[in-house]
Amino acid sequence: MKNENFGFSCLHYSVAEGIGKIEIEILNKRRQTADVLVKTYDGDAVGGDDYVPFNEVISFRGEKSRTIMI
Repeated sequence: MKNENFGFSCLHYSVAEGIGKIEIEILNKRRQTADVLVKTYDGDAVGGDDYVPFNEVISFRGEKSRTIMI
């Protein structure tokens, strides 16, 4: 299901090996109250081998944005 009320401040992230973590901003475009599932998916990097997988529900209570570390 597509939801245009939430999104990311940047649509493409690139991280060099050995950097550690990256900060990602999730936007709540209409400042609504909602729970949003944020989950990583494997591509060139494989969860558990190349990065720590992220699979959490982020609760928004009217905030404009929330920041997560992956």
